[in-house]
Amino acid sequence: MKEVDYHAKYLRPLTILGRSKKVVFTCLKEQIWKKLQGYKEKFLSKLGKKILIKVVAQAIPKYAMSIFCLLNNLLEEINSVLAEFGWGA
Repeated sequence: MKEVDYHAKYLRPLTILGRSKKVVFTCLKEQIWKKLQGYKEKFLSKLGKKILIKVVAQAIPKYAMSIFCLLNNLLEEINSVLAEFGWGA
């Protein structure tokens, strides 16, 4: 195994947590948005979108949520991104 000095890809919230949680955890919303953008061009059924949201998109913030309490407005923003993808723009 290689020793890694910079764990940002895997443990981002733990390694750079500072005073502002909003700045640190905004990357979660951006990761979800980027992941969903790859599927936006493809035609998915409603069931396909629902499965994609449950399996892929909701798995991204689980690590951070298991350690930290996320801000309510950030959770609302994540939900709005997921709703926009699920229902269409």
